Amino acid sequence: MGEKDLSQKSLEYYPDVFADCVNALLYEGKQVLRKEGLLPAPTETIYPDTEGRLRSQLQDVSKFETEGGSVRAQYTIENQTRTEKGMVLRKAGYEGAIYRRQYMERNISIKRSKYTRENKAAKGSTSAEENSSTKRNAYPVISMVLYWGRSQWNSPRSLRRLTKGRLPKEAMKYVDDIRLHVYEMARLPEEVRRRFRSDMRIAVDYLAEGSNYVPTGQKILHTEALLRLLRELTRDERYEKILKSTMEKEKKEGTTMCELLDKYWNGGVAEGEARGRTEGKAESVGIIRSMYAHMLTSEAIAELTSQRRDYVDSIIVLCVRYPLEDDVAIAKRLLAGETPQSP
Repeated sequence: MGEKDLSQKSLEYYPDVFADCVNALLYEGKQVLRKEGLLPAPTETIYPDTEGRLRSQLQDVSKFETEGGSVRAQYTIENQTRTEKGMVLRKAGYEGAIYRRQYMERNISIKRSKYTRENKAAKGSTSAEENSSTKRNAYPVISMVLYWGRSQWNSPRSLRRLTKGRLPKEAMKYVDDIRLHVYEMARLPEEVRRRFRSDMRIAVDYLAEGSNYVPTGQKILHTEALLRLLRELTRDERYEKILKSTMEKEKKEGTTMCELLDKYWNGGVAEGEARGRTEGKAESVGIIRSMYAHMLTSEAIAELTSQRRDYVDSIIVLCVRYPLEDDVAIAKRLLAGETPQSP
């Protein structure tokens, strides 16, 4: 898994963001899935390869939806940064392993219940809980693919499409049509993006609008995870700089995208302006230093450079006081407000 996949996974791991993705995309904005009812589900499944050796396959983020202490459903989110032709087969493998685990657990439960009943039959006692555990229905698995690429998803979204032409049409209707539910995150229309309520709303808006993005006053709950995701999606390291310089404050107080972008853009502009002022001042220092070294008086230097006499005197004093410092260092002292008396 690449760093970009890990960045997406780190944000989606939070229950509020995970539930928000499911509600916004699958339930069309209805608040069906509650973050309070989510529990982490296993993301690793085991399968035998063609030679009979056991292999593992990893999913990105998976959570159980629980109700009354029982699992109601299992939701899985897979992240893709590029299209993959065999993705539908991966889905079949993931979900097949989960259903097989349920099948095995049910068989074990049946055998355990039968053994318990046989041992308790003489006493005439039977546990209603033991009987109900064998009658419990299997829970469904719902898988979603969040595609973060800029181009459209052009790989088959169903097993029938992937295997098209392999069998006569009459036979294809008997092939279980496993389907991919792919959501192109960089191309979501505005009406879909408005359904998001978590930090994911900021990410999808930024992706869709790019340079036209207008931040809102929405508070960011998971600043670090969101910044890392934006850094990977945009490949702009300035997000990492913001993260390192302001993380402690934002962790405690929270922040908005408006505040972050002010640091993101204006911080960079201010840094460039400061560098330009230093370079311009250093050029003046170099000229005045050179003239003074050639025995010109401060009055003559001020006349030749069209600078104020007190400004020329300040530079001369600093150059004499710090003879080992270069022009840039002297310029920084001037910009910092160090103005010594004239010699």
